[in-house]
Amino acid sequence: MKKLPFLWGIIIILLSVAGCRPSNHRALLQRADSLMTDYPDSVLSLLAQQQEHLADFSEEELMSYVWIKAMVHSARNISMTEDSLLPKAVDYFRKHGDREKVMKGYILKANYLKWIDRLDDAIAELDSGVAQAKQANDSVNVRDLLYYKANIVYELRRDYREVASHVKEALAYSPDTTSPALAGMFYFLAINLGLVGDDSCTYYYEKSIAMAEANKDTAYLCHYMRNYASNLMRSEKVEKSNALIRRVWELMPVYRERWLSPMQSWLRTFFICGNLIRLHIIWIWRGKLKRKQSSSPV
Repeated sequence: MKKLPFLWGIIIILLSVAGCRPSNHRALLQRADSLMTDYPDSVLSLLAQQQEHLADFSEEELMSYVWIKAMVHSARNISMTEDSLLPKAVDYFRKHGDREKVMKGYILKANYLKWIDRLDDAIAELDSGVAQAKQANDSVNVRDLLYYKANIVYELRRDYREVASHVKEALAYSPDTTSPALAGMFYFLAINLGLVGDDSCTYYYEKSIAMAEANKDTAYLCHYMRNYASNLMRSEKVEKSNALIRRVWELMPVYRERWLSPMQSWLRTFFICGNLIRLHIIWIWRGKLKRKQSSSPV
């Protein structure tokens, strides 16, 4: 298994060499598309080597090149400001009826518009996608588009009520709201409801925690419990909050170390400052006593 990344590296190098011949552009792009998820950095390197050959690409090949590059940028959260040809690529695949790319294109184009600070246009693009998915009775894409819209609003507007509204609507279109894969959506909903003081956040925190536990995903389970504990502390539900923190410490001792380290530092500082204050008080009283003794009649 350890040899797989090395072997893929060899394959990518060979493809890049072969890709210099115009007849192999299509095969190279298909391979790049298949490697996108597992080897995004290698794909970007492969595409960069093809820039000098773009004049030899057909329109379809060029649009695929633009698409793949933008997909990797989006997945890796790399700036998409250079993907200026993406709207043209999205339109191209819509006209040619590629169903998968049509639906993915709404989120991809919205992400590009977000990167170039066109938030309203990004939201409008997602709304168009939602309308298209509803018309096709495609509940999964309705859910995904609404959830992505919620994330954009959270990131750029911080309108927590609107975010919660979009997440609730997205969940309403989910085929199975009991799926552990939805734990993150319930957690995100809990966070935003908590930020506007809505007590129903408790239900969604606990649902996300139960789902993460069902997934046996300790990292996310502890993350959800830690933030739920913070919410409970703000609500003065100290006992339940402390119980959650203790459970987090048991599951992931690293959290205990992170918490205790600044606390111990604070206690040391408090102790030192306390001693300095006491010394300062003693010095003041000694000065007063000396002055009183010097002013007393012999």
